[in-house]
Amino acid sequence: MRKFIWLALLMVIPILSSAQKSKTFLYHFLINDTLPQGTQIINKYYRIKISDKDKNGNRDLVCVLESANRVGIGDYKVNLTDTLDPTHINYGQLATMQMWHLPVHFQVNAQGVVSEILNEKELKQIIKDRTGIYDYYSNFLNGEPTQLNTTDLQPLFRELPASREIGYTWKKDDIEYKITEASKRKLIIQGKLKTESTDYQLDEEFFGGYPQTVSWKSIWQHKEGERGVNHYKVRVINPDTVFTVPDTAMFNTMFHMSGISDRLSINKQIDSTKLANFLALNDPKYLSIPKYKRARRQIIHMCKECWEQYKEELEKSTTSELQSDPSDLFNKLQFITLPVATSIEILNAFKAYPTRLDDWVDTQMSQRFKIIDDTTWVNEAKKEFGETEFQEFLTATKARTDSFILVLDQLGQSNDSLFQAILRPQYLWVKALRTKDKSQLLQLKQQFDSITTASFAYGKPAKYKLLFYDQLNKNGLNKEADSLLDRLIVDLKENQTDTAFWSRYTRMNDRKKANKLLLAHSYYLKYKRTLPENKEAALNFLAQAASYSPSSKQESPHEGFYDRHLLSASESYSPLFAEELNKIGKPELAIKVMAQQLQVNPNLMDSLERQFNRQFSGKSFHQFFKDVVVKGWTKAPDFKLKGLNSEDYQLSDYSGKWLLLDFWGSWCSPCREDLPNISKLVEEVNAGKHPNYAVLLVSCHEPLEITKQFLDNSHYNFPNAVSDSKIEDDYKVSGYPSKILVSPAGTMLLLPYGTDYANILNVFSSTYFKQQEPPTTKITNTKNN
Repeated sequence: MRKFIWLALLMVIPILSSAQKSKTFLYHFLINDTLPQGTQIINKYYRIKISDKDKNGNRDLVCVLESANRVGIGDYKVNLTDTLDPTHINYGQLATMQMWHLPVHFQVNAQGVVSEILNEKELKQIIKDRTGIYDYYSNFLNGEPTQLNTTDLQPLFRELPASREIGYTWKKDDIEYKITEASKRKLIIQGKLKTESTDYQLDEEFFGGYPQTVSWKSIWQHKEGERGVNHYKVRVINPDTVFTVPDTAMFNTMFHMSGISDRLSINKQIDSTKLANFLALNDPKYLSIPKYKRARRQIIHMCKECWEQYKEELEKSTTSELQSDPSDLFNKLQFITLPVATSIEILNAFKAYPTRLDDWVDTQMSQRFKIIDDTTWVNEAKKEFGETEFQEFLTATKARTDSFILVLDQLGQSNDSLFQAILRPQYLWVKALRTKDKSQLLQLKQQFDSITTASFAYGKPAKYKLLFYDQLNKNGLNKEADSLLDRLIVDLKENQTDTAFWSRYTRMNDRKKANKLLLAHSYYLKYKRTLPENKEAALNFLAQAASYSPSSKQESPHEGFYDRHLLSASESYSPLFAEELNKIGKPELAIKVMAQQLQVNPNLMDSLERQFNRQFSGKSFHQFFKDVVVKGWTKAPDFKLKGLNSEDYQLSDYSGKWLLLDFWGSWCSPCREDLPNISKLVEEVNAGKHPNYAVLLVSCHEPLEITKQFLDNSHYNFPNAVSDSKIEDDYKVSGYPSKILVSPAGTMLLLPYGTDYANILNVFSSTYFKQQEPPTTKITNTKNN
């Protein structure tokens, strides 16, 4: 289906007399976007002073924000009535408020083209002096929908046609224009654009040289059937219109508590003394305002020295006060021993955030039933905390666990569909933990059997079925356990290939990966169960376990860590499969399986080399690593980036070397913490200690100037390219920092977060370049000044 767009534009502009120097108007900008994912309506009121044209035909604009608001539904939902009302505050409002009554300068050239903000640097400095905002958060001048930008202004200042004759036509930007009505002061224009994929229709009405009203409407439709409407209106309103004067003191107080200001920090960490003095000053004024109380609770949580105070805040806060922040609900459930009724009340509030509720039940609550009886964990925790502190922690954990068992007893049998999906699988497993009665266990098996693949998004039922499988075996119900496992394998395989199911849960890709890991573990359990009776059949099950194991780190989701801990499962069954292949005389296949696992765990290099040398004595592991392992990795996409001093960086410059790419940002705390390690590695490379490799940092999601200032202030001296966003997509960067190793062959390997990348780089490089001279390239790690 073709895409159709109808666009209607109305513009009224009075003529400017040559005697006038400038004129000021109060404009109301109304933007209404109705899209498949939701609707948002933005109102912004700006007083704009428009100068007369200079000798070059340019006009200056000075725009001052008077008021703004934004409302929305669907994905655009914001709890917002008046942006300049401090009782309805979010980050966008804080940013907009800082622009209130500040002059924003633009210029319109003779062709009617509106410039970007001309005094952006000065505005940023004013706001920084006022608020202490961190440099890497100061880019909201063009970022918030409620602020004025070039796109908003451009329709007001279209270039007028060369002729005023009715019927006169011309073409610009592929749009064909035609004058349909003209008088001494009035001009009406229609325009059309017709292409293979779009239809545009527009009407413009001009009334002189100053813009008075503009209105355009765009209706579009995708071939998939999605339809949307974009409506833009600007009109001059009464210059004496009165707006509510915002409480600037309140806004600045909120800004200081937002976490993007240095007013309460030392070395970018919230300081407990500064915070205590700040709260003592402001609590008497604002503690009755809910948004202040929420910001207060959040800033206390951000203070590392204020953990006990934060828990006290959670304990005395009502569920309704915590409703707007799922993190606070999460933490109150996690760290406070609560009455059963309060826990149920919080879980009901948590239903507004189903994925967060699912995460808490799956990754946090389930672990409590494991760690209390985990002897290894208990012994390690005693050493770390000391006997007294550990006993206090264990007592509190047991109390919260006992309380939650009572919660499960009530909600696990609830008719609520969300509680059924998320809580019921864990509830059935916990019931199985508390009984050895075989008849009760068989009844529980019937209930587990009733949970179908339709419920495999929330609640992680496959994991709890595997835990229940263990309980059945422990209680001598082996036949029933085998039946449960066989059915689960069929269900999980069906779930992995059910594209219609996962299309309904497009934001739960990690859950699909986690279910795949559970399938691998299910096949492993089948392997163990079959091995004593039929080794050949067992090896086939182990092969399946290996095939469903992750082949790269991207396939191993974070939530899988908790599943492995609870199930005592392995991240991958490929090493075990390789070992078994060796035993039956298939070393070539075994070594390939092991080589593939380097993409999941690069630390397996030593094990791989030992196994290779044991099985292939006399052959070169260096050659195998170079020709088989490294060439089997994914090809690294090319890139061309600019550095901090406009120098060029591209992948081909590093041809023949190992290249460590570090995707980072000065706004990222873990990134900053790792910079001393990166700096040490770069210094060693610059000193000639590592001629076989190079390091390149790629700063992301911040302007070049911010990165440069941060590095200069921190006295770091290493090569840094500025991301063009495309490189992050090409290299599938999903978090920060991300380290990616590019081989001399042009293939790449994602290094897991926390990996000793310097050691891996050294091991890989020394193995790859064994018995040959290191390459020379034009790139070094010396910073270009």
